[in-house]
Amino acid sequence: SMSPKPKKPADKKQMTELERARKQNVAKRNDMIQKSKKSLSIVENKAVSYIFSKVKPDDDPDTIYTFDCQEFYRLLRWKKESYTDLRGMLYSIASQTFGIVDEETGTEKIVHWFNTIHLKMSKNGKIISDSKLPGRYVEIKIHEDLMEYVFGLEQQRRENNIFYSAYQLQNVSMLTHTYSQNMYELLKSYENIGKWKFEYGTGTENDIQMRIAVYTQEMEPHDNAPAKNKGGRKRRKVYGAAKLVPIIPSSWSTFHFFERDVLKPVMKEINTYTDIE
Repeated sequence: SMSPKPKKPADKKQMTELERARKQNVAKRNDMIQKSKKSLSIVENKAVSYIFSKVKPDDDPDTIYTFDCQEFYRLLRWKKESYTDLRGMLYSIASQTFGIVDEETGTEKIVHWFNTIHLKMSKNGKIISDSKLPGRYVEIKIHEDLMEYVFGLEQQRRENNIFYSAYQLQNVSMLTHTYSQNMYELLKSYENIGKWKFEYGTGTENDIQMRIAVYTQEMEPHDNAPAKNKGGRKRRKVYGAAKLVPIIPSSWSTFHFFERDVLKPVMKEINTYTDIE
């Protein structure tokens, strides 16, 4: 038989830093929350929030933020505690684009999350060995097209009545359901309005399914483009506009299944782990 060993007391300084990280605010403009069509997975969503939580109200948009791999693992209790998994996740985020439409100007912005993601092999000039992979860190700079949605938010609210939502990182760090963070952020963006109605299964912008869905990007080839050039060589594929398509399971067409698989588990997580009910 084996006797369980008592856990070593956590380092007080580390716990303090982790607690501080949990309480850092994630702030986003409401139109970004309500209008973005994202293709982020659960852990990718949290990784973006983790970086946004490092933005301070008076930060310069050119600020470079440090993604501390070990802190990220501990905050999220991510089961895949390997540098390879984290590196793969950051590559995935780096490759993704999403659309934000500026309704005042009618400008559609095709946006990346970050300008730069630099995975560092060393810290303070000291190479980190393979046995300390979780100790590696990453330098990240937020994409310039997102700056007005993330930086100077209080000033925008005061001067132009443009509203934003803010919440402590710990409110999303424990969420595990695919749709919990999207639903939570959406509800936070309407928190001060009082009551808000969503549609169900209508396919419009106010359809709750469309609002919380994970999106995938599809490129449509032009049907009328000839297959070959005059010389007989294959013609390069010509694409039409990119479409961001919501991934909506067929079971959602029946409210009973949507309620069972999405609404109830998401509501339970939001009520358990976040600051709203």
